[in-house]
Amino acid sequence: GTLVILCLAFLIPFCAFIPKATLAAVIITAVIFSVEYEVVMPMWRSKRMDLLPAFLCFLVCILYELEFGILAGVAIQIVFILYHTARPGIQVQIKQMPGCAQEYLYIAPDQGIVFPSVSYVRNLINKAGMRQASERVPVVIDCSKINTTDFTAAKGFKAMLADFKNRNTEVYWLDPSPNVAHTLKAIAQGQFKPIYGELELLESGTNGVSTVQQALPAGGGAGASSQPASLTTAPLLNNPAEGSNGAKA
Repeated sequence: GTLVILCLAFLIPFCAFIPKATLAAVIITAVIFSVEYEVVMPMWRSKRMDLLPAFLCFLVCILYELEFGILAGVAIQIVFILYHTARPGIQVQIKQMPGCAQEYLYIAPDQGIVFPSVSYVRNLINKAGMRQASERVPVVIDCSKINTTDFTAAKGFKAMLADFKNRNTEVYWLDPSPNVAHTLKAIAQGQFKPIYGELELLESGTNGVSTVQQALPAGGGAGASSQPASLTTAPLLNNPAEGSNGAKA
């Protein structure tokens, strides 16, 4: 460190006489061992999309300038992160409660819901509800993987709950974490109906249907039995524009 400081203090004027090729050789020798070329093939076999920021950064650095290459790599990585945040996977199933003929629409997001994704999630749940839910088939949203939410997402969910209320469809929130429950309760108030381990399906009194109470294990009913009953299974949805439930890798 001291030698570098002394060189910068006293020898900088003499660096002007060093050929650029020599300076380039010094830089290449210093950084050549930091190039991890051996990771290219494993990345290609596992997830090829991860190579895009690396190659974009490399090409921009070679063809333009170093700082713009670094900025290009950072920018494309930020775009990837925002896309995955705004397009979470959502599992949709029609399930039948063990030992009972009662059906319910099971919806399970695979990550937290925040403002970039709330419109997408709301539209997806609304479409699934209009196709498969009804007064006799309530909606159960599994919150076990929703580790965070925010004010904008809570407002979107409040509007979604109002849509289901207009269609006389009950919506329950299965096992929400305390912070998620607090955020949704503060905005949706009485429309937010959390359940913890037990599902109480309250049918509309105007239809003359009595209350049905059955046990639903924590975690969205996955542990109810080794083979839980399911009438219709739709894998991960990834595009609200599609006419049917698609699969998200």
